[in-house]
Amino acid sequence: TGTIQWVKDMGGTATDNGASVTVDSANNVIVVGNFQGSANISGTILTAGGGALDTDVFIAKYTSAGTLVWAIGYGSTAGDTGAAVVFI
Repeated sequence: TGTIQWVKDMGGTATDNGASVTVDSANNVIVVGNFQGSANISGTILTAGGGALDTDVFIAKYTSAGTLVWAIGYGSTAGDTGAAVVFI
């Protein structure tokens, strides 16, 4: 059992889902999920490629202290889903 270090509120006015959280070799936290329409990821506004009802993928990277490094959305004009981050 661990202790919560920090929490971030993210999302928009439509459907948003977190799908996976992982930590990279430098202890940065990577979060992946889906958003519909637009979403606010710690101050970065992402907009889905297909408009208000489109679902796109978001990926966000935070430092181990919880500072946003970057957030980006990916998708097309159709529904897209992010499930996990894999480091190779």
